[in-house]
Amino acid sequence: MDLVKLLQINQQCNKIYNIIDTKLPHFQIQLYIDVYGYSSIDGNESFFLEITENSLQDSVCLSTSLGKSLQQCSGYNNELIRKSFFKEISHSQEQVNLEIWSTTNQEFADEAYLFRNVQLILDRCYKTCKTCSGQGKEQCLTCYNDISLSSSNSCDSFKDRTDQKFLQIPDGCKDKCDNNKDYDEDYVCIEDINLQDKCEDNCLKCTSTQSCLICKPQNYLYFGQCMDQCPEYTKIYGTNCLSIVDIIQKNNNLRVKQLVREFYDLSTTKSSTDTIFQFISSSNSFNFQKGNAIYYSYFSNKRIFGGPLVWVNAAFKFTKNWTEEFQFIKIFFEVILGDISLNNNKFTYKLNDQQLETITLQENYSGQNPNIQDQIWPNDYQFNIYIVDKSIHYQMSTNKQLTMEIKCQNNHELAFCGIQNMVVVGILNCEPEYYFDYYNYESGRNHCIPICGDKIIVGDEECDDGNNDPFDGCFNCKYQCEEHCDNCIYGYCLRKKTIYRQSSFKIEIEYNLAYYLDVISLSCIFKCSICINNLCLQCSYGYYLNTYNNLCETLCGDSINQGNEQCDDGNSDNYDGCSNCELIQYEKCDIEQDIQKYHCAVCYYGKCLKCNEGYILNDDLCISICGDGLINPIEEECDVQSGDGCIDCKIQNGYVCGKQHFSTCKTCDKECTQCVSLDRINLICKSCIDGYYNVEDKCLLCDSNCINCKLQSNLCIIIYNFQNIIST
Repeated sequence: MDLVKLLQINQQCNKIYNIIDTKLPHFQIQLYIDVYGYSSIDGNESFFLEITENSLQDSVCLSTSLGKSLQQCSGYNNELIRKSFFKEISHSQEQVNLEIWSTTNQEFADEAYLFRNVQLILDRCYKTCKTCSGQGKEQCLTCYNDISLSSSNSCDSFKDRTDQKFLQIPDGCKDKCDNNKDYDEDYVCIEDINLQDKCEDNCLKCTSTQSCLICKPQNYLYFGQCMDQCPEYTKIYGTNCLSIVDIIQKNNNLRVKQLVREFYDLSTTKSSTDTIFQFISSSNSFNFQKGNAIYYSYFSNKRIFGGPLVWVNAAFKFTKNWTEEFQFIKIFFEVILGDISLNNNKFTYKLNDQQLETITLQENYSGQNPNIQDQIWPNDYQFNIYIVDKSIHYQMSTNKQLTMEIKCQNNHELAFCGIQNMVVVGILNCEPEYYFDYYNYESGRNHCIPICGDKIIVGDEECDDGNNDPFDGCFNCKYQCEEHCDNCIYGYCLRKKTIYRQSSFKIEIEYNLAYYLDVISLSCIFKCSICINNLCLQCSYGYYLNTYNNLCETLCGDSINQGNEQCDDGNSDNYDGCSNCELIQYEKCDIEQDIQKYHCAVCYYGKCLKCNEGYILNDDLCISICGDGLINPIEEECDVQSGDGCIDCKIQNGYVCGKQHFSTCKTCDKECTQCVSLDRINLICKSCIDGYYNVEDKCLLCDSNCINCKLQSNLCIIIYNFQNIIST
């Protein structure tokens, strides 16, 4: 609900009553609501909230005489006060019975309480506890089924049983997990990610915290939000916008630990904010009105630190500690600044003992993804988004702590600062076969470089013989011909030059082919066709040389069935009967007659493994989405929702469309006035504009003396004749 009217107390609809299922084992709930007091509320008129099963009742009074009212958009002059209601409540029942009402006694236009941004968060028990007093493993109160509570107040799992060894939360022990879900090391079934379809406009699937997982076509995913183009400071990777921190975390050779990731969806809680941010001071009351020490706002399907009516002329301190030995700490976040005018709003920050840095709102946002809105701003409000991307060297430091002092400075009540998409990572070191290159790290290049000389071949190394001899076939971890060698393979000489000395200079006479014949052995290892001193240089057809162990091995996926391979179809499809070069036979589906109905091509004991052509496997279901890059031959002719030649995945007349990816469509030449598709593959142009004649799907130019022509450029239908036009 975006807006709810709470009418007079004598009205039947005075109370709003809702029952919320909370069956997952928990010991506490967190309840958050933004409450608004509208117009002429008196000091004895309150907003009430009650959780009936806990006999908890609380209230808040937002009289306009008690606080600063909010400035509204143009032409909206009534007063409005906002305060955030936050409660942590001990709770373990399977339902929350929530009642909300008010004691206002005038018409809505005169006074009312409004509320929005209602969120209920469960503080969960440990996975094997049925009920608990806290989130720890040894804080169980009762266990599932017939498991007894141990002396340490912990509960065992069912994994050691011969039957019903799987724990399905909250139901108890079962023979297998629901919907064939996977399970962890304790045989506890993996829970659903709580996918939902009610997401932001450009998102197809998101979590219950409004973090998008799949964007609609022609959109990019950035920190759980869908955008029509990536911010300029990111790198496009498929359909994702990667920040510098995302790129670092994707480096397989770098050991990275994520320390903080907050303010990118609705998962940030008051407790997580209080853990890393400490309120220091405030010089006045501007915008510090949310109450209950809540320092974040809801913003475009996410929470941001600060925001409207939260943070102006206040200072905070961010603190994060660790125990690991990090080389660098990388901190990345975005700063949103808003104000009624430019050059007034300033955000300052200071990392550890480094110098103070300032960001000033100097120009309005000009990007394609504003994605920022709130109902209290005037129509000409100014805002912009800035990034902070800092790296701090910790290699020689014993201080295992990052601090950041931040402050928002402005003297207008509608100004604000906000922080979103905040990530802090610790960079430990590279994997053992690599060394950390500090210069590359500082210059933004690949900072994990293979160690040349350790006799281990990794990365882009061709060889590694552990020495610096430039003439032994391997130098600087690259294959190198020996001295006086004309042709070599993998550092071994095949043709060597014979050199005769005459006086004081050398004369290269000819290639010594005898040397070439002498060194090549005729008895090589299995499937090796050329070798030198039992070292293989070239393998037989269908085999490749493994330079690590000098053996000729089959290459699965080269479409050549050799050696121990049972099959080799040259693709990565694991469900076409050949997987990893082994023949695979799958059991028939439990419900074979439903295969066509549910579009599943291969299934195993009732679980779908591969969908029919044009369908995507999503949580055991085969779905088809127009614009997903796949052609569904049953329902789709092309794969674009709205484009030239393809609308709602149907080919328009006068076009033909490709079958791959997002279906590029084409039509006849632009000079064609009537283009017809013959068979969904070929086009034909029926007629062209004056001066052109039609050939298949093209319009070719007539000769210069023709106004119109047919079949050939010189077969004029109408020609120029000095001042006259002659028809032929």
